Amino acid sequence: LQPAFAQKETNKFQPADKLADRGVVNLYRNMAMMASTHIMLGHQDALSYGINWKKGTDRSDIKDITGSHPAVFGWEIGAIELGKTVNLDSVPFDEMRKNIISVYQQGGVNTISWHAYNPVTGKDSWADNKTVNITIAKILPGGSHHKAFKKRLDRVARYLKSLKTPDGTLVPVIFRPWHENSGNWFWWGAMHCSAEE
Repeated sequence: LQPAFAQKETNKFQPADKLADRGVVNLYRNMAMMASTHIMLGHQDALSYGINWKKGTDRSDIKDITGSHPAVFGWEIGAIELGKTVNLDSVPFDEMRKNIISVYQQGGVNTISWHAYNPVTGKDSWADNKTVNITIAKILPGGSHHKAFKKRLDRVARYLKSLKTPDGTLVPVIFRPWHENSGNWFWWGAMHCSAEE
């Protein structure tokens, strides 16, 4: 975020990562300072599709109803690890990149979730959730699929690193891989690995 909140220097709000760049620190501080007085409405894929429309120009369902976009924009990068050009919801990654940069330049917050395909079975995030499996053990260091999993992580990292403004500023995002891991509906859920894993 770039408005007035980012101008306030305070050590009260500091991310855990001491090497976080200025954009991440500003995002963290702005959200922390606003938390007690503001509510930030979020919407997943807000600029990509909505009720009876797809790929609008500066359009979102929230804007259609209220006259302004949400404050928080959620994006999904599931399938990027497979080298696909569109995510699991058919949103093109190039379009998503443009939207993420635009949201940042307008002072919005971007979150990115990653419903990763299972690197061992090749199935989607939800497919291997009925029985305990050993995917996690196989993708950790020393596991049979560790190298292949690192290649998937590299694809994710390349994409995140490509989120830059025209002047080269990296766009800060809230990255949410392995979210909802206390449940059992994804292959990385609590039933499928130990707390240590």
